[in-house]
Amino acid sequence: MKSQVIVPLDGSANAEAMLPHALFFARETQSVLTLLRVIMPPGEPAYGVPYILDDWYAGEVMWTRNYLDGLAARLQPQGVRVQAQHVEGVSAGGAITDYAVQHAGTRLIALASNGRGPGGRLLFGNVAGDVFATAPTSLLLLVAPLPAHLVEEEVLVDDIVGPVQRGHDYEAKKRSDFLEGQAEQLRTGTGLTVETAVDDGNPTTFIERFFGKQQQHLLIVTTREQAERKVMGFLHRSNAPVLFLHAS
Repeated sequence: MKSQVIVPLDGSANAEAMLPHALFFARETQSVLTLLRVIMPPGEPAYGVPYILDDWYAGEVMWTRNYLDGLAARLQPQGVRVQAQHVEGVSAGGAITDYAVQHAGTRLIALASNGRGPGGRLLFGNVAGDVFATAPTSLLLLVAPLPAHLVEEEVLVDDIVGPVQRGHDYEAKKRSDFLEGQAEQLRTGTGLTVETAVDDGNPTTFIERFFGKQQQHLLIVTTREQAERKVMGFLHRSNAPVLFLHAS
């Protein structure tokens, strides 16, 4: 079964900002790049909306096909097989997750979010929050920076979490030695240039400082379990892609 990199799209420039990153992952993993759009299922709305046309569903399907096929034609020459798919669903996040579950070859869901959802979904927004919580595979997330007043509110919430305990010099050296050992294996086995760094301070501050120097080439990689403490605060103020690895 051919592996897939799924990119959910809604027609917005914000969602399309993920395409270059998804294209890179699809090319490197020799996967099919799947452009996916979720549309409402046919039928009468649950409540009367006088300005919705009787044939709205047919128009939505036609627009979706034209939109996705147009993007696919532009991306196809980039050396990746591209396919366009649309699925029906009342919940976009649920429909995206269901598609990934039904296609076992899904290696990655690449999703952009404006991060303006309410309450507990402040960071991700409704769709990305649902996918983050339920996706059966790794997730590449690109979050547009939040308005300043929302960032300030979230920082206050983050302050409730207890301070990071600073390790002793011995523990710091152990971590440094461990990282250097892993780095040397990568240097020897792949020829990559690998650098290591250990920071006992605020992870968000450390990532932001590094991002300021390497923002054109930065990809943050973490697991979902570690994400809450490691990168959430940073995501509020950046547009760097973050790859959340799925533990298999």
